[in-house]
Amino acid sequence: MEALREFTEQRLEYILRSASLLLVSARLERNREKVDDLVEGIRDDFALMVLGEFSSGKSSFINALLKENILATSILPETSAITVVRYGGEKKTEIRYKDGRKYELGDESDAELIKRDAKEINRVEISYPLTRLSGFLLVDTPGLNTIFRDHEATTREFLHRADVIIWLFDALKVGKLREKEYVEYGKEYAGKMIGVVNKVDLVDERDLELLREFLERHFRGVFSRMFYVSSIGGNGLSGKTEEEGKYEGNSGLKDLEDFLVDEIIPARMMLKYKATLGSLNQIMGETRMALEKGEADLVDKKNILENATEGLRSIEAYVKDRIDYMISDRVKDFAQDRKKSCSTFLESELRVRKAFRYMLKPSDMTECFRRHVLDEKVLTGFLYEISRRIEDILTNGWKGRIEERDIRNNVRISASFPVLGSELDEVVSKIYSQAAKKILPIVYAGIVAGLTWPLWMFTFVALIPVTLVMLCFICFMLGQLYLAARGKGALEEFSGFIDKYCKVMSERIKEAASSINRNLFFKAQDEIISQILGYKLSYGEIKDRLASIRKGREEVKNLLSEVRKLEGEMLGGFQWYCQDHQCNVLSAQVENMLQDR
Repeated sequence: MEALREFTEQRLEYILRSASLLLVSARLERNREKVDDLVEGIRDDFALMVLGEFSSGKSSFINALLKENILATSILPETSAITVVRYGGEKKTEIRYKDGRKYELGDESDAELIKRDAKEINRVEISYPLTRLSGFLLVDTPGLNTIFRDHEATTREFLHRADVIIWLFDALKVGKLREKEYVEYGKEYAGKMIGVVNKVDLVDERDLELLREFLERHFRGVFSRMFYVSSIGGNGLSGKTEEEGKYEGNSGLKDLEDFLVDEIIPARMMLKYKATLGSLNQIMGETRMALEKGEADLVDKKNILENATEGLRSIEAYVKDRIDYMISDRVKDFAQDRKKSCSTFLESELRVRKAFRYMLKPSDMTECFRRHVLDEKVLTGFLYEISRRIEDILTNGWKGRIEERDIRNNVRISASFPVLGSELDEVVSKIYSQAAKKILPIVYAGIVAGLTWPLWMFTFVALIPVTLVMLCFICFMLGQLYLAARGKGALEEFSGFIDKYCKVMSERIKEAASSINRNLFFKAQDEIISQILGYKLSYGEIKDRLASIRKGREEVKNLLSEVRKLEGEMLGGFQWYCQDHQCNVLSAQVENMLQDR
């Protein structure tokens, strides 16, 4: 038996922890907490939960079953909290809060604390030095089918901890429409359901027989056994005749106690495992339905979003076309204006006296060109104008989709323009080097002629300075004429450079504007998603969430298959053990469970 227990617990814990990880990825926190409770509960005491409709006498029934006035109403007023009674070395009542805090009640005056903190309390635990509680947990629930929604929700949320459920009927109120629904819902969690009908002494024999027939007809196959007990009221004790606490005239309660001792206690390990698997099956079934609902909901909303997104894409394309056209038009005008400035610049700079300077150091002319044609102030002013125009187009285009202030706050054109450097230096060097090639030979020839003037012409030595001046003047004029002739070609080369520069500038401004327009598209899309879903989520995250949900559904399906497989292996193991050790009582229960499957 020990080997069977160890094998079953190891497999069970592995499946539970796999389920917990799955639920983390599925973002179903409450279900994950329940599964973690099941992991903790595997090695916890056997939990016997008492269920029933509100005010059906559950607390009094537990007192009567234990033959002790443990759940006194003066200590535990009616709240929505679960009450767990377990064995302890000393009597102690402890409040356990949902945030993990614990508080031990000092005396009955602290009972008001339970009422005050009712919504924050997870459960109340009572430890009691009663031998018959050893190895057991008795769980008192707030009740079902009540006007107090918190009571019913608390009870449903704790069902996964029940190993065996005792459903307490009130003989005077049996037959309520939702009672069977609650009973069958609880049966899916517990390893076994036991029915107890209270207050049968208040029903005459004829009506009692009809009551039995009604319960058997409507709850066939739900309860393992049904017990009928006399009224249990007050503190649950009808009077002790001996120190052990026997009851007078309540054989039904004695029969129930014998049933628990003879049939439930021997099978409690198997019942706990079965209840754990049943609870896990229910939790994962709820998870599967939640994922299916979540998927269907997201698919519907994704379709709506796709239709809405098509409209946004149309706006984005329209705005982009308007911005691109405006930028192209304005850059074209800007280029023409810069070419005029360039023409004026060349008229002043294409001079022979500057030729040698610019030829030796083209960067000087580059700097001069920047200052007169494409200086920083001109570029900054142009960029500011473009930004304002882009801002107006975006505001008009996305009006009604995005707040105007959000649009204007997002418009920041910070395109980096080409750096004026080597490319311009090359143009300048080319112009002046060609001029030098034409002019310098003439200058050199004049100098050589002057220096090698024949000696027999010494009579004309006085004319040498005049000759040199004339030669320099002629060279200067020829150079100036050449540069003037080159002016048109230079303007074309500089204009080509300006066109190239403005083309790059236009592309970068369009790229920056397109990025802003795209961001506004996503912002408008997020606004629509937020309106449709009710929470913030990007379009890409919706697709990722759908993929995650579909993967989760498949994992849940596989896990449920593992649960059913383990249940079959567990029951088969217990069946083999019973046959080998001739455990008739346990064997009968195993057979019943196998038939139920």
